[in-house]
Amino acid sequence: MRAAERKKKKILLPIVVFAREFDGKLLLALLAREHGHRAFLGLKSALVGKMQQLSPMLYIAKSAYFDSMEFFAQLNHAGNKVAVLDEESLVRQSDEIYLMKHHRDSLENVELLLHWGQSDQNLWRSSGLLQDTETIPVGNPRVDMLRPRLRSYFDKEVSSIAGRFGDYVLMNTNFPVVNNYRTHGENLSLAESTERVISEKQKFLSYKRSLFDRFQEIVPALAKEIFPRNLVIRPHPSEMHGPWLEAAKGQTNVHVVLEGSVVPWLIGAGVLIHNGCTSAIEYALLDKMPLSYRSEKSEQYEDSLANKLSLSCFTESALLRQLKSQQLSPSPDQRQLLKQHIEFEDGRLCGEVMLDFLERGHLPELPENNRASIFDVGGMWDTGSLYVDKLRRILLPEKKRKREYSRHKFPDIGTSYVDERIRRFQNCLGRFHGLKSRQIAHKAFEIV
Repeated sequence: MRAAERKKKKILLPIVVFAREFDGKLLLALLAREHGHRAFLGLKSALVGKMQQLSPMLYIAKSAYFDSMEFFAQLNHAGNKVAVLDEESLVRQSDEIYLMKHHRDSLENVELLLHWGQSDQNLWRSSGLLQDTETIPVGNPRVDMLRPRLRSYFDKEVSSIAGRFGDYVLMNTNFPVVNNYRTHGENLSLAESTERVISEKQKFLSYKRSLFDRFQEIVPALAKEIFPRNLVIRPHPSEMHGPWLEAAKGQTNVHVVLEGSVVPWLIGAGVLIHNGCTSAIEYALLDKMPLSYRSEKSEQYEDSLANKLSLSCFTESALLRQLKSQQLSPSPDQRQLLKQHIEFEDGRLCGEVMLDFLERGHLPELPENNRASIFDVGGMWDTGSLYVDKLRRILLPEKKRKREYSRHKFPDIGTSYVDERIRRFQNCLGRFHGLKSRQIAHKAFEIV
């Protein structure tokens, strides 16, 4: 193997929610390939199936929740490194609930914790959970997708949406803990089950159920108020659509749609209605102010960045009145709040900043004889196929249920789809020319 080849590192970018993660992680994969590394992205379970062939590598997870602890330990034992790009920490309706999702040893096998910004880092530093894990605020590739120079990336979708819905109001919902697609009801997993934790969980779920009910109840009034404009309800990717379809019944200008990335929908929306949703922050980054419908007041659970960046409406009548008002932009104080919570530089992509830190000793070296290391059961993979079977048991539920949920969260795509997205990046940024995708498994790709 040539010396230049030996210097290449492998980076795995697993995707759980396609609509939210794919474009940003594709950009990060392209940047990694541009830096000379081997970059893989795709459905999380598909990459797990190729784990033995791809080691040693840096695995970049989306969270460090307690249910990933054993998986991270196995990865570390097999000679890999784990970094966490903490997707869920930006919008947290309660710091306490967020930290309760993590075991005291959640970060034991995590080498690097990458944050949206300083606020997240401060939370982790005060949590008592960090151990020896290094923490760095780097932003997020999702922020890169909202930069002015990448807006044209979504021109095709923005035009298509406008052709279908014209001038529309967008309602983004955020109720997967009480309207979960996989469980058909509640879904909130916390690391411990003490009396205090159970009590806190029930209070939080009660708050979310009440808010969920109010959002459904307001749909007919919203539809009537904005008619003939359209109301597009975009459920959270982990939510069931049934309750929203029921709320929309009889309203000809209400549409329940979950298609592709949220960004083109935000670009085209005249108004965004939400409560505690990350899309509100993305809307603010597009220099537009969202409306937060805060019908259920809670000092404990409402202190979210998303609501602070919004114009708050505490009653139905206040929300309906505000729909008639002129679209506002974030105030100077709100812009400053964004800077405190999201690390981003005007001239550099967040993905480039991330790679700078990752290349400072956080990427495992490929061994001289890479083929032997991949298949040598007696070496680093000392548990051989049993290890892979164990990973599958950890991450893959029963096949039938998994297939259904997988289709809901990650559509069937091939290299033609990925390559078309790569061409968009080439056109927007004037780089990545000559790069394309190679399919390594169903819904899993390498950038080559």
